[in-house]
Amino acid sequence: MPKLDATHTIERLTRRLGQLRAGEEVPAKDIRAILNDEQIAELDAAWKEQQELRKLGRSKAALWKTKREVQIEMLESALKSARSTVVEAWKQKQMKATARQVRVYFDAIKAGEDKGKTEIQAKNWANNELTRAGLRRMDGKDVSYHSKRDIELARMEEGLRDSEKDDDRDE
Repeated sequence: MPKLDATHTIERLTRRLGQLRAGEEVPAKDIRAILNDEQIAELDAAWKEQQELRKLGRSKAALWKTKREVQIEMLESALKSARSTVVEAWKQKQMKATARQVRVYFDAIKAGEDKGKTEIQAKNWANNELTRAGLRRMDGKDVSYHSKRDIELARMEEGLRDSEKDDDRDE
């Protein structure tokens, strides 16, 4: 299973927040799994504070919050934080993918040359290695496989889009 990164966080936080607001039971481990260490410490501190308020008696009852309310506040805070860092996370992810692409390409060229291939053969082989790794080729060729059904569906979708544009123009 791939490791979760910051680009997944917003979706997961939103889902858990929706579940809590809807009154669904969300295990604490699921909430802790999407928070970072600092946020987990804040959540624990906020809950301890609520427990201390309860010890002070009924006079502070208006300030009491349930565990669910504390969790909702923490998830809202984490969501706000995640939204502010998502652009940087995508840039980081793109940089890592580009570095991997370059590494695979040049490693494959070196391996091809070591096997006695010519420069052109080594480059072609390196581009094939990129394709096998699921990365974009350096020569710009699109080698994705499209079955007969995929092609037919693409044509149908294109036709539907064109007919919707024609309908919009008629109105």
